[in-house]
Amino acid sequence: MTSGTHKMCHCLLLQALLLLLHLVPHNISALSSNSNTRRQHRLSPSAWTIPRFTKFGALSNLEFLSNDSDRASSSPLLTSESEDNTVKVATTAVGLNFADVFTILGYYKAANLVRGDKLDAFVPGIEFAGYLLEDVAGDPAAGIPTSLKRGEEVFGFVRFGSYADIVSCRPEHLRKLPRGWSSEEGAAFLVNALTAWYGLINVGGMPGVEEISRRESPYVVIVHSASGGVGLWASE
Repeated sequence: MTSGTHKMCHCLLLQALLLLLHLVPHNISALSSNSNTRRQHRLSPSAWTIPRFTKFGALSNLEFLSNDSDRASSSPLLTSESEDNTVKVATTAVGLNFADVFTILGYYKAANLVRGDKLDAFVPGIEFAGYLLEDVAGDPAAGIPTSLKRGEEVFGFVRFGSYADIVSCRPEHLRKLPRGWSSEEGAAFLVNALTAWYGLINVGGMPGVEEISRRESPYVVIVHSASGGVGLWASE
């Protein structure tokens, strides 16, 4: 990525933050984690949405719409996951990354494939933290290490749809929020950390931590753009 492109990305991310800060006061209670908001989540869930028939292309196209709005589809969480194999989580924090900005601008191929040519309503967002609205049974063979109870704080990821009061997520993509972590820390962890892991281990072929600890000589990795989210986790 050139320095000019990098600066443009930072400007776009700042614009997205300013846009959300400008719009959030209209429904600020939806971002709180108190008991009143827990009732709000269940009674009138809403989501940051690119409305039906509105093309990607501008951050200002995002609108905070109720799920039953005629400008939102009947199922606004447009993902590859069916409702049959998901659980519902009431969000208390969501992550904001370059990928989310690129999605809204129409630069992210995966989002264009998910949305298709019909221009259905689309909810961006990949990572989140919140509390469970239903129990989750543990099944290690299916990637669910332990059971989780309704009301427990969790963090996880979806293939789009996390910018919403209520997120439908595959249970194997959820984990209990670690003790001492805030919702914001949980929501900001997964995309950056898993991208760093995937790049180093799966793509780069770096040995695992245990194997590295047994080496007589250090394992050297050069991390470009190490001051960003992925770069910081790669350096860890």
